[in-house]
Amino acid sequence: MRAETSGSGDFENPKEGVTVGRCYRIVDLGTQEQKYQGNVNYKRQILVSFELPLLTMELDGEKIPMAISKKYTLSFNGKASLRKDMEAWYGKKFNDKDIEASGGFDPTKILGKPGQILIEHNESQGKTYANVAGLMPLAEGQTCPDQVNESFVFDLDEFDRDKWDSLSEKMRSWIAKSPEAKKALGEGQPEKDNPAVVDDFEDLDLPF
Repeated sequence: MRAETSGSGDFENPKEGVTVGRCYRIVDLGTQEQKYQGNVNYKRQILVSFELPLLTMELDGEKIPMAISKKYTLSFNGKASLRKDMEAWYGKKFNDKDIEASGGFDPTKILGKPGQILIEHNESQGKTYANVAGLMPLAEGQTCPDQVNESFVFDLDEFDRDKWDSLSEKMRSWIAKSPEAKKALGEGQPEKDNPAVVDDFEDLDLPF
C-alpha cells in the first residue's frame, strides 16, 4: 500500500473548529468505483482516522477520545488531496525524487503523528457529518496528549484475517467490493456475518 507521485449515525459528531489530534488508524479500502459528472473511474483509496484527545464521548460508562476520519485516493502526485494534506500537516513541501527513490509515500509512517485538525460540519441526506477540512502542524510549544487508541493498519496487500474480522460490518461491506478484497477473500467465498453491500459511501456512519 504505497501512494505514488504519478499519475453521522449513532456516534456524536466532534464540534467544529481547530483541535489537536493524532493519527491512529489507516485502512486500505481497495480500488473503488467513483462517479463524477456522469464519468466513472476506479481509484485505490484509504481511510485515515485521527483520535481527538481533547474531545471526549461516553461509551459504556467510560470517557474515550472522539475520532474523525478522512478518505483519500492513494496517490501522491502534486494535485492529490493526500499530498496537499500531508504537506500542510508537516509544514513543508515534499521532494518527488526522494519519494520516488523510496518507492512511493508510505501512509503508515504517519501513525502516531500529532497535529492540529480543522473540523467542519456539512449536511447530507438529512444527516450532519463532521469532516476533516484541514491539517496543520502543532504550534510552537503546543503539545498533544498521549495516544489512547492502539495503532491499527489494515492493508489488502498484506491481508490479515483477524484485522479484517475486527473491522465493522459496514466497513467490510464497502471494502469487499474492491478487486483486491475479492482476491484476498477468494472469489465466491461468503463474507463473515454476510453483511449487506452498501451502495453509497455517504451512508456509512463515522467512525466506522
